[in-house]
Amino acid sequence: MIKIFFSLRKVFSVAAVFMLLVPLFACERRDPSDMEENIEEAPIYVHAVKPEIRDMEEVIEVHGNLEAVEKVEVTAKTSGEVVALPVEEGDTVSAGDLLARLEDNEASLGLDQAQNAYRVARSDYLSTKELYEQGMKSRSELEKMKRSYDDARSNLEMSKIRLSDTRVGSPLNGMVVDRKIELYDQVGAMEQLFTIADLSSFEIPITVTESEVSKLSIGQKVRIRVDALAKNTTFPFEGNVSRIAPRVDPQTGTVEIEVTLPNTDPRLRVGMFARLKIVTALHRDALVVPRRAPATEDGKHVWIVKDEGARMVKIETGLVDEKGIEVLSGISPDDQVIVDGQSALTSKSKIVVKDFPDKGPAETSGETRGEAGN
Repeated sequence: MIKIFFSLRKVFSVAAVFMLLVPLFACERRDPSDMEENIEEAPIYVHAVKPEIRDMEEVIEVHGNLEAVEKVEVTAKTSGEVVALPVEEGDTVSAGDLLARLEDNEASLGLDQAQNAYRVARSDYLSTKELYEQGMKSRSELEKMKRSYDDARSNLEMSKIRLSDTRVGSPLNGMVVDRKIELYDQVGAMEQLFTIADLSSFEIPITVTESEVSKLSIGQKVRIRVDALAKNTTFPFEGNVSRIAPRVDPQTGTVEIEVTLPNTDPRLRVGMFARLKIVTALHRDALVVPRRAPATEDGKHVWIVKDEGARMVKIETGLVDEKGIEVLSGISPDDQVIVDGQSALTSKSKIVVKDFPDKGPAETSGETRGEAGN
């Protein structure tokens, strides 16, 4: 009887444990989808803007340094001591103005002697010619006097040149951009003394790629900004393409271009660094979205706001500048294009559009993609 009692007690204990576990197993066998239905997905915060309508330009951006269109290295034609030096670097000169004078005592004496010899030779020749015409002098005597007269005349011209060579003059209208001598220096023949540059205009040598050169033509307008004079990011000067090299450098794949800039500002100087923009295409009233708008690597898709969610649409793009991308098709001016937070979106996402009133429609600075959802 005792054994039967303990056996029944054991059976009741097992049954009690089983009854306690059944509800737990029943809970674990519930459909997971029933639980997910009770969890509401959190909305994603995004920043969206309407496309901007403005002009779009395709621009080639290059840089270079101002150079004088015409520049002359002035050298000494004779040797001697510098006895006069009336100009400094930066002085404006006209063609023929005195730049320097060398000691000319010997040349002056030589000119006096040549002038005296010329007068004597001329007088002798004219006298002999008159007597020859009267039959009192022979033809050989006349020819001898003519040779002496011609030699004296040549020597006179050479003496004038030697004296003028002691005077160093400016070959053109311009500015003294370099002076290599000082007063009382001893200079030699063919020694470089000055550099004179015509600063009525400048040229800016640049290079462009072989794919870009087909978009350029002689006379094409160029916007120019000189960093040393710039007060903002505008390009206040205007030049034009003046030369396009006929060949492509096979080593670099580039073409040499020259841009001419009229000197409209007396502060412009040779050697100044300049930034250039060459407009190669212009689209008026283009539909533009910020550059951070595309949601795919190929740049051909954007997210737009659709009711409480978002929809990805394919776009056709055109010109691109530093702020925006031209959209040729795929969206309308009234669409709200998501520009921040789109990296986390799916077609089932619920969104909340955050307003950033201080941002313009095509503003690209300040925030990176996804920042608005943080």
